[in-house]
Amino acid sequence: MSAVITAANVPKTAAKADTICTNPTQNIIVISTPNEERARYYASVRSLYIGGRSYETHAYCTAPHGTVKGVIHGIAVENTAEDLHENIVNQANPQALEARRIGNTTSIVNLFAGTKVPNYIKYGSIIVKCGLYRQHHNVCKTCGEIGHRADVCPTPETKICFACGAPNPAADHAARCKPRCKLCNGAHATGTEGCTIKYKVPFVVTQRRWERRKAASTFSSQDFPLAATATTERSTSIK
Repeated sequence: MSAVITAANVPKTAAKADTICTNPTQNIIVISTPNEERARYYASVRSLYIGGRSYETHAYCTAPHGTVKGVIHGIAVENTAEDLHENIVNQANPQALEARRIGNTTSIVNLFAGTKVPNYIKYGSIIVKCGLYRQHHNVCKTCGEIGHRADVCPTPETKICFACGAPNPAADHAARCKPRCKLCNGAHATGTEGCTIKYKVPFVVTQRRWERRKAASTFSSQDFPLAATATTERSTSIK
């Protein structure tokens, strides 16, 4: 998209080496570039000018391999991005690489080197509790679909009951509304309190589970080689 390249002040000849992909469902744009300098330019974009109108955006770089995300809460919204970086990414937190606020909330996502999130970190001179960051499944309260938020809904004119999904609910709809979660099928609005799967499984957790399964498989084959061979032979004979 030329609007992205223009907003990032990236020369068109250099941008040919990059890949830009749009995701209409989530209303996002993903950019892949082999150049760190251009990555910083793209991440600095705060608005796109399209069709004679300016659209506010929020861009950031994805976490690199060998890192893990943690989250802290209760950081005043008055603290700027510079304040966050100064108070977190310093010698007091040697594993901290980056810090950014979640929207306009008091929660801060921190990027750490390695695969373990520290239980506590220092924010300036204050010790605050830190936990593994678990991202919610994005659920739109405008159209009811899973995969994007209401503030970036591609069909903002759609009107539904967020609790049960009924289209164009009448004024007295609440009296007969029967909530149903699209994630767990529970009797509550999608992704709200009580949903057992409202969080996405963090990559580091998936990776650890895979490593444990792999280790268990290796242990079994090493300690019981004859059993493994017999199983293989039986499987082969069935074929």
